[in-house]
Parts: sequence; C-alpha cells; structure tokens
Amino acid sequence: VPRDLRLLPPAPDPAFDAVVQLLQKQLGRPMAAIALVDEHRVWVKASTGLPAHAIGRHLSFCALTLADTAVFEVPDALRDPRFATHPLVVDTPGVRAYAGFPVTVEGHRVGSVCVLDTVPSEVDAAGREALRHVAEVCKAMLESRLRERRMRLHAARVRTASLSSSDWLWETDASGRLTWASDSIESHTGRASTENLG
Repeated sequence: VPRDLRLLPPAPDPAFDAVVQLLQKQLGRPMAAIALVDEHRVWVKASTGLPAHAIGRHLSFCALTLADTAVFEVPDALRDPRFATHPLVVDTPGVRAYAGFPVTVEGHRVGSVCVLDTVPSEVDAAGREALRHVAEVCKAMLESRLRERRMRLHAARVRTASLSSSDWLWETDASGRLTWASDSIESHTGRASTENLG
C-alpha cells in the first residue's frame, strides 16, 4: 500500500460522497460505500445508507474483496459462515448481501467500492460493470490526491531548504521563465524575489 495513502485526510470528501451516491442509485441498493484497507483495519471513506466506521480488517467484507480482480459477492450473508455472525449482519443495518470490486492505486489493492442490501441478492452483469467503472474513478481520484500531496510536500521541503541556505533556489516553467525564487535571491540580485518573476 502506498505509505502516504494512509496520510490522506480522513475527513469527508464531497467528490467521493458524490461517487458513492451515484453508485447506490445506479445499482438500486440501499447502501453503498468506498472503503480503504490497511494492514489492520478498514475505514469508510464515503458511504450512503451505511454509518461511517472503522473496523478490524478480519471482520471486513472489503478485505476479502482485495483477494481477487473480479467482483466479490456474498448473496446471503446469513448463510455464509464467514459473515453469519458479523456485527453488520446480525445488528443494524442488517446486511444480507454484498458485492464489491477492488480499488487499485499504484499497483496496490487499497480498498473497494461496494453495494450492500438488507435482503439476499446478486448484482447482474451491468451492476458488475458499474462496480468496475466506479473503482476506476476512485483509483484516478486517489492517485490525483496522492500526486497533489506529494507535490505540496516537495515544495515545502524545497522552500525549507532555501531558508536554511545562503544560496538561492529557483523554479522555471517550460519556457525558462522564472516562476518561483527563494527569498535569498534578494541578497544576490538586490531585488525582492517577486520582482524577479516572469
């Protein structure tokens, strides 16, 4: 699992919320979720009809979803010995059916998109295809957020390094125009860093 995926903010994300709501409506199930999985636990990144929670990986439908590249289904959880005593099955919300597809980020399976039902059911071919497509959307969104976070961290490191050095650092665009310069440029050029841009 990419190490910095664990550092993504756990706070609600409107984009993931919108994706999971679309999935729930498209498949016509009362519950849908996007879950992320690490070595020890599963936490819900976005959900509809399902309370946000984090549970131990050993209790998770989603963890088993990561074991394959196909849709993982549990048509009737009460008749499946792996889940018959699962808290989400025997207590609220009374899950009876589950279908999920793994989300892959940078070659690692890191979570799943899933729909859940309170009655025994299976998804059809169109539903399985929808789960695959939503997993691809989640992959793109997570990878975009990782790239953005890494760029911010890199920029912060460069700026921190520039403050501790008497040399000056700079960045240019593809045309060679100065787009950023460390504050120490002023001691070398006599002009403020913002005056040197462009």
